[in-house]
Amino acid sequence: TTKLPVPEEVPKETNHSERQEEIPIPSEGVAIYLVLDQSGSMNEGMFFANSKGERFQSRRIDILKQVTSQFIKGNVGLGLHGRPNDIIGLIFFARKAKVIAPLTLDHTRLLEELGQMDTVKYDDENGTAIGYALFKTVHLIKTTKHFSEEMITEGMRPPYDIKSTVIVLVTDGIQEPNPRDSHHNLRTMDLMAATRYAEEAGVKVYVININPDIRYARFARAKSDLEHIAKATGGRFFIADNPKALTDIYREIDILEKDILPVDKTIQANVEEDILATFKEPENARFLLYPYFIGFGLCFLALSIIAENTILRRVV
Repeated sequence: TTKLPVPEEVPKETNHSERQEEIPIPSEGVAIYLVLDQSGSMNEGMFFANSKGERFQSRRIDILKQVTSQFIKGNVGLGLHGRPNDIIGLIFFARKAKVIAPLTLDHTRLLEELGQMDTVKYDDENGTAIGYALFKTVHLIKTTKHFSEEMITEGMRPPYDIKSTVIVLVTDGIQEPNPRDSHHNLRTMDLMAATRYAEEAGVKVYVININPDIRYARFARAKSDLEHIAKATGGRFFIADNPKALTDIYREIDILEKDILPVDKTIQANVEEDILATFKEPENARFLLYPYFIGFGLCFLALSIIAENTILRRVV
């Protein structure tokens, strides 16, 4: 039997290409820690209405995740421009304060971690240790600044110059540590001590309470303590009754902390893009010969220089 020749594969037109692009790397700006409550009460519903007056309900934690994501990446339709130039850290707290992501420019990772956020599942994980969460976050900020100062002392320039530091703390409760931590000095740290620590470190704190019950008279003292955190550090205290109110608050913080940042570094990155139509040379396109003549001329010039310094030089 005779094998038939395998036909050559006809190259397929593609609508996909890859190119390199210089992506600017911010060199200075605002450092923001998002300190978010994941205690059990965040499972409770938040009611809101659409433009038609229809009422809906969603878990507080789901609304917090959604609006916070928009704050990070931006949503022009909501008036949020995003924080692409800022290093942002993520901390979840209930009984403990867990560092989910230290200050970073990798906002994609932040959004992934935020998307996986959920409330604590067990009683021994529950609590609302606001003082401890605030203290731990400020301590992280101070450590970051310390390493930057050490680099400057050693004659090096830090990769990112922090111009100001901000904490956005979102909770649906009041200071209420887990009873199991009654002998744990840090987890039961009161708000006044944590506030002084933030004030001394020059960290501005925005406090957002997403439980409208905080307005009731029985919570007056607790509300006053939360207001004091913001006022003493130069921040603001907010109450969000619904998703729109939370979005409005984030938009106000976005404006208050907006900074014009210089960029002095770039990285080369491969950027994939779709091509809407494959480019085809027009049938009547001219075939230009002058590049070939120039090429031949340069080749003869190079050969003549080589000959003058080798063969012809020996003959002479």
